[in-house]
Amino acid sequence: MVGEKLKSHTASLRAMPNDLGEDLKNLIEGSPQSCWTYAILWRCSSPQSVLTFHDGYCTATESKPKELRILGSSVTVTEDVTDAEWFFRISAAQSFGINEDLPGHAFCGSGPVWVTAEDSDARRWERATWGYQFGIRTVLCIPLKEKGVLELASTEIVPYELKMMEEMVNFIYAIGTPRPPIVPFFLNQFSYSFY
Repeated sequence: MVGEKLKSHTASLRAMPNDLGEDLKNLIEGSPQSCWTYAILWRCSSPQSVLTFHDGYCTATESKPKELRILGSSVTVTEDVTDAEWFFRISAAQSFGINEDLPGHAFCGSGPVWVTAEDSDARRWERATWGYQFGIRTVLCIPLKEKGVLELASTEIVPYELKMMEEMVNFIYAIGTPRPPIVPFFLNQFSYSFY
């Protein structure tokens, strides 16, 4: 059912102008297995040296007040947000150099990077390690050729499946971004964990 919904939406996207925010929302809400918590599009600045937050969508699953400590000072949140939503919001202020951390590595390596909390190589990626502290259990970064990187994350451990990766890449292709290659060996070679 979800796969048919995604295929139908993909076909309709090809026929209409792109609204990136709506496309990211549909990607998260209509994704196979409906397992993704947020999507962030990291855009590459000119002359292709920095990936910055361009747009994103996050779906909240639970509400509870948060207190966040940044550089030793306490910040109390007046609205109810999930840990994952906090991580998503904080991401808007981040940027990554090419080949830096997960988004930069995916961009520079020209292949997707799939990382889960169950993987064995702990703490290799700072972004994933930090995300783990906010309840993120899976991060997937898909390069969009020269345009940037699409980052998907989940509060669940989402095991790598080639079929799911192909469906995600086809969805991304439908919203007007170049189709990255899917190479299972490459994915397995660069799938790392966080603590």
